[in-house]
Amino acid sequence: MSSLLVLLLLAVPALAGEPTAADVLSKVQAAHQEVAALQVDFSQTSSGPSFFDPLVQTGTFELERPDRIRWTFVAPTARTYISDGKTLWIVEDENKTVQVFGRVDGLVRRYVDLLTGLGDAVGDFDVTLLARAIPERTGLKLKPKLKDDQIAWIELEVDAQHHVVGVVVVSPFGDRTDMQLTNRRTPKDLPDERFTWTETVGWSTVQMTGTTP
Repeated sequence: MSSLLVLLLLAVPALAGEPTAADVLSKVQAAHQEVAALQVDFSQTSSGPSFFDPLVQTGTFELERPDRIRWTFVAPTARTYISDGKTLWIVEDENKTVQVFGRVDGLVRRYVDLLTGLGDAVGDFDVTLLARAIPERTGLKLKPKLKDDQIAWIELEVDAQHHVVGVVVVSPFGDRTDMQLTNRRTPKDLPDERFTWTETVGWSTVQMTGTTP
């Protein structure tokens, strides 16, 4: 068989309409184009060298474009990450303590972009397709173009409506955090107070410096 014929046969799936990473990415972005706010429930499993046993956490995630989040962990420990796009508050219910981090705009926007069509984040990653066992889901692998101390790569699971329903983050050290998203809601707006922390009597506030968590 000639080399030319082999190349043509290998190219048949793509010619027949097999989606490319660019195709899927375009559809994901289109599906989220009109999404201003998003609420989802999540179940998150973390495993790897840093975990003696897998850690399973559940809760809710809320965001509002372009850079506001409220990430509430309900079990096994109550904790909430709140950001207005500039400041990040980590609220620890058990000991009534709030850690405050400043200058987190890039970090927060990355999370928002991941769940709402990637947006400008695409420029930071090389994007390729991943095979998925669930037929109605498509996988995308995002590998940072520049060395990242926290992320080796990210895997996104996209459903038949091109909504992001799963996010897997793999660290350079082999830790793996798998967040599955359910009960998707897209309200037109969320109250501003959902994305800020107000000083509360009886709570301790600690101003943090250096690297954000």
